[in-house]
Amino acid sequence: MALERWLRASLLTASLASAQTPVAPELPKFAHVSGVVVDERDGRLLRRAMVCLQRADTGYSDSTTGHCDETDAQGRFNIANVPPARYGYGLEREGYLAGEPTADGLPPVIALNAGDDITGVKLRMRRLGSIAGKGVFADGEPFPGADLSLNGKHEKTGDTGEYRFENLPPGDYRIQISPPTVTACDDGSARKPRLYADRAAGQDKPSIHVDSGQEVNGPEIVMVEVMPHRVSGRIVSDSYPLTGYWRVYTTNTSIPPRNSDGSFALCGLVPGEYTLAASVRRNDRTVAGDLKIRIEDADLKDLEIVPEESAAIHARIEFEDNAVLDLAHASIYGFPGPFPHNSAPQAHRQPDGSFAIDEVFSGEYRFYVGPLPPGSYLKFGRINGQDVVDAPLLIRSGETLDGLFTISSKAARLAGVVQDETGRPVPNANVIMLPDPKHLDVDIHRCIQETDQNGGFTCDSLSPGKYRIAAWRSFPDLPGAWDEVTSKGTPLELPENGRASIVVTVPQQ
Repeated sequence: MALERWLRASLLTASLASAQTPVAPELPKFAHVSGVVVDERDGRLLRRAMVCLQRADTGYSDSTTGHCDETDAQGRFNIANVPPARYGYGLEREGYLAGEPTADGLPPVIALNAGDDITGVKLRMRRLGSIAGKGVFADGEPFPGADLSLNGKHEKTGDTGEYRFENLPPGDYRIQISPPTVTACDDGSARKPRLYADRAAGQDKPSIHVDSGQEVNGPEIVMVEVMPHRVSGRIVSDSYPLTGYWRVYTTNTSIPPRNSDGSFALCGLVPGEYTLAASVRRNDRTVAGDLKIRIEDADLKDLEIVPEESAAIHARIEFEDNAVLDLAHASIYGFPGPFPHNSAPQAHRQPDGSFAIDEVFSGEYRFYVGPLPPGSYLKFGRINGQDVVDAPLLIRSGETLDGLFTISSKAARLAGVVQDETGRPVPNANVIMLPDPKHLDVDIHRCIQETDQNGGFTCDSLSPGKYRIAAWRSFPDLPGAWDEVTSKGTPLELPENGRASIVVTVPQQ
């Protein structure tokens, strides 16, 4: 009995102690953002608009770095469980694009801390516009089938000659009319079709201005009959017959040359400027050449296209100090362009993680690796032992080269605040940081950021070294800004794996 009474007393004491001891509330781990999306012109609430927060401190975007919600019938969105970080935000909806600025009083990059609850955000979208018009023969009859293009969009005039380009952001546009289709001269057709081209071809066309949500009447396009011309020549080769499946390209068609002697003939070209290009894929290499021509009032003959064989680079990426980094999104890129033969270096990832880079023709190249995971940077890049990050490498036709790129996980990081002369933070300020002295090319060494709602910014994944930094209230005109940073920017030096902070002051308005 005594033991039983003691156990009951112990349990009662423990229960009372438990009831009297307050349990500390669990601290929030995430942030929350909510608001509405409206039409910036009339304030109408927009449903089915996708609102996304995207991490601004990573080198790439995927489903693990984005947090999205679609607006409901009242135009509301609600994005919860957002991990602390710096985020940009974007909007998508058919027939609309994000307004400028997208949100009043909210910078394009916002800093979210655990427990932050940002409500009442109003995001604005701008209705897209359109251009509509008509194509006609010289006598005014509708011209069907004219091939039109506008900033990458393609349309054809319909049976009534009408055309329409939709979903156009506000801006100035010029409609282009493709020339008639080119054919091989020995296509076997006994009946040669009439060819028509834009009567205003070669003239400066007036631009068409489109405002938000505006439908603009486009120009009437008059198509007139033109005299076709013949262009002939050969592909120059060390030996014939040509091996592989060759093609000769121009504007909107391609034809095969004769393998026996490399000769080709194109018919149906109207006066104008063209680029004739010939290429073939052979033994894991591309052989390509091109020739610019101008047709006026006569046929062209005895042309020669001299192709060259691309170089090949076998490159691998290594990690300094055996660091474990995820490079699933990374690739190797060559620059600067434009590249010969309308090509660009193509890096193909191999099963062992290395890269085979082709489409590299004679010229000077630099290379970089990206995007890289946060906190890492490209420390070395060498091809055949020569630096290809900060110095150009001359590559010659047909070479086979070896490349090695070293990634370090010890990148430097700079956190800063932009303030005015009274010490108040400046949101929406633009920050530019450049190497000091300025490198041959700043593409992979610069940092360009916009401050968040607290005037803060972060430059991550920086190569160690000396820099200069400056800030503006609005984005400055380039390249004058580069010169201003180089001459007047605040100097700083970042060591490997360094963590630094800075306050950048901009004049009061």
